[in-house]
Amino acid sequence: MTSPVLYLIFNRIDETKVSFETIRKAKPPKLYVAADGSRSSVDGEDEVCKSVREIAINVDWECEVFTLFRENNLGCKTAIIEAIDWFFENETEGIIIEDDVIPNEEFFPFCDSLLDRYRNNNMIKAINGFNQFGQEVTSNSYFYSRGFYPWGWATWRTRWANYKADNIDISRLNDKDIRSVYHKAAIEGVKFNLNIINKGVLDTWDYQMVYMIMNEKGFVITPFANLTSNIGVNGAHSTNNQNIFFKYGKMSIDTLVHPKQIVDNEVMNAKLWEEYKEAYFSVKIKSILFKTNLYEPLRALYKRMMKFYLSFSK
Repeated sequence: MTSPVLYLIFNRIDETKVSFETIRKAKPPKLYVAADGSRSSVDGEDEVCKSVREIAINVDWECEVFTLFRENNLGCKTAIIEAIDWFFENETEGIIIEDDVIPNEEFFPFCDSLLDRYRNNNMIKAINGFNQFGQEVTSNSYFYSRGFYPWGWATWRTRWANYKADNIDISRLNDKDIRSVYHKAAIEGVKFNLNIINKGVLDTWDYQMVYMIMNEKGFVITPFANLTSNIGVNGAHSTNNQNIFFKYGKMSIDTLVHPKQIVDNEVMNAKLWEEYKEAYFSVKIKSILFKTNLYEPLRALYKRMMKFYLSFSK
């Protein structure tokens, strides 16, 4: 492979061992490893974080290794955004993998090929490895999607330059040009999550990326055959994991077929909108709870209950 890789790690030893092995097999020429600092409130986490960092820099192939190891804990949002900023201060394009993402062997050459092919085409904002509809699908092609998933992805410095983390103008999503592309349920779902991010309730970075893509009415390349899995979804809070997250599709990169035109795939868009429509009722309820100041305490209660449940289900 030819592309540099940014590897985002934190405190998951078992997941890091598995995901690093996929990177080791791919042998990127440059590896950027970024790690958030341990939390003082979590006993023993400092030693765990040190162990994870040792795994992630145990490179046994010809490779330049760069590290951004934080002493203090920045949290998911800030740590990841600053890591990607750092990556693109040094590289013009590359692949981004978190510690719980397990790509199959075709993921890396897929990203390599398409980073090169679409380098100068600003209509393309990113390259997905994950396709929630691509489990057990055999296809040597890809399509132009309106959905973005950070479970193994790639992009260019020029696209990331338009990313904005905070103080996003959510009202922009009400404009006719955006509503002509995206289903109402998708827009309302993204608006809700951006709102709670702006209010400091949700500590994440990926909905801001979705906003950037929506705002620019861009496309995200997505393989028909799913190329990544996410072992970080393990737990009682996730459903149907075996079907959604743990099964790959099948692709032969040697016979990759490129679509003739950059246009919406209406069939795949319809599937994506259907997912948003299924979640639409939940979004409306959450919006009401948020306006009545009930969302935060109920969310905190849910997280405590799930933590308690998981502690007994192991």
